[in-house]
Amino acid sequence: MAVEDLRQLARLPGTRAELGAVAAALGADPARALFLGERATKATVWALNASGRLGAARVLAFATHGLLAGQVAGLAQPALVLTPPAAPSEEDDGVLAVEDIVRLRLTRTEWVVLSACDTAAADGSGEGLSGLVRAFFFAGAPTLLVSHWSVDDDATRALMTEVFRRFAAAAAAPRAETLRRAMLALMDAAAGPTAYHAHPFAWAAFFLVGEGR
Repeated sequence: MAVEDLRQLARLPGTRAELGAVAAALGADPARALFLGERATKATVWALNASGRLGAARVLAFATHGLLAGQVAGLAQPALVLTPPAAPSEEDDGVLAVEDIVRLRLTRTEWVVLSACDTAAADGSGEGLSGLVRAFFFAGAPTLLVSHWSVDDDATRALMTEVFRRFAAAAAAPRAETLRRAMLALMDAAAGPTAYHAHPFAWAAFFLVGEGR
């Protein structure tokens, strides 16, 4: 696969703040829980998977590009883009494809979040998204929170903060109810700098797949 094509993808400046907001809402140590920039590699994913740290995480969040098969030269399956390696290898080609995701051992993971992932096919079929979702289910994830199209950075950060603040406070609550209440909280922001978040367009791209209880 052409790793240089990955380097040409648009940067996603809001993802760092988004993941930081998730970590803060969960009370996680950012230095230990976040893998950003040069740390966000496929080699890192394999190392965390082998050590068991990946599967021990209750929330696994990817804020990155999602690709359809054929969208990048040599890519045969839907995939999530990671930081491309300086020297591509068989074990690290810069993407976490469906065939890689099914090798993960998500033994204790409760949520997988796929945001900033514009993975709907051109005909609206959602082919890429459904492929990624099935792969994470196979790996053991019970619930995925995904976006069907690219979403405003601030709105995404606001929704993620609300969802996981509520999850941290009441982990036993049904996941669908947690998401619903988070969306209602944004809708109640009828004035001030967060007024935009009150409109469903700001967060309607997100939906829950899998166990909602």
